Amino acid sequence: MLSKHTLALKGHLVEPLVTAIATNRLNFAETADLAVAICKRHRFKVSIADCITARLSDELNRYLQDNEITRHLNEIYASKPYQNVVSAASTIDSAALSTLQLVLALALQSPSAAGNARSVDRLLPFYRGTLSTLDRSLFDLFLRIERTTPSSLSPLLRSWNPSTDSSTLLDGTRIGALGAVRKPFVRRSWLRAFASTRIAYTAEEDEKTYDPRFVVAFVLALVEEDDLKPQEWTTFLESGVLGTVVAALAASDDGLRMMARATLALMSKKVEVSSSSSLYTSSTYCC
Repeated sequence: MLSKHTLALKGHLVEPLVTAIATNRLNFAETADLAVAICKRHRFKVSIADCITARLSDELNRYLQDNEITRHLNEIYASKPYQNVVSAASTIDSAALSTLQLVLALALQSPSAAGNARSVDRLLPFYRGTLSTLDRSLFDLFLRIERTTPSSLSPLLRSWNPSTDSSTLLDGTRIGALGAVRKPFVRRSWLRAFASTRIAYTAEEDEKTYDPRFVVAFVLALVEEDDLKPQEWTTFLESGVLGTVVAALAASDDGLRMMARATLALMSKKVEVSSSSSLYTSSTYCC
């Protein structure tokens, strides 16, 4: 494998190869894997000679590097093999997995470039919200992109689809997504929310467990941004995700614990306001 060798990779030879693979050969897992190995060893950048000649500042140099990554990502997203992968996002075969790994290898070099290429929009169809290796990598990328942008990614993630059934059509709302969650996956996330980091879980268990970090963040956005109707509160409670939030109060991760507290505090306040409003409406009607 290329990753096991120490040979030097020359940009003027490597980058056209990555372009050729991205535009014409993504439907073959072997060629996509080659591009992944190249991206893990090669940083796309402006040559030193060009920097000296143009007397580029570090900031401008980074800008040009980001443009190069953005270009490669857009080549992938515009390719027919990638479009085919998106249309069959409910089932990820070896070629599709290799393609996603190539996107991650490029995007992690520059999260800001990944943001410029609208990578969250492009990759969200593949994200199931679990603790699988792929889902962890996608969620970590989403967080990195959010740190490089002035706005929250919460509006984009509202269209998350937890179902692997290609026939399942959601309405693009957060409550609609919660109505489609798999309850066993939710129940497993309760335990993982406060589980010790010393406990090892199998890959199969991870694939069947929702990521507490994502669940709590999703619920926080739901409570903060959406006005739920009474029947939607029922859907929310039946989904079981509130249990994940409560369990996260005992999480070892400070950030997750604080987010769970903020979610419950905001939920309590919102329910109180909603109850007061309902009471006022009822009393007005009676009068």
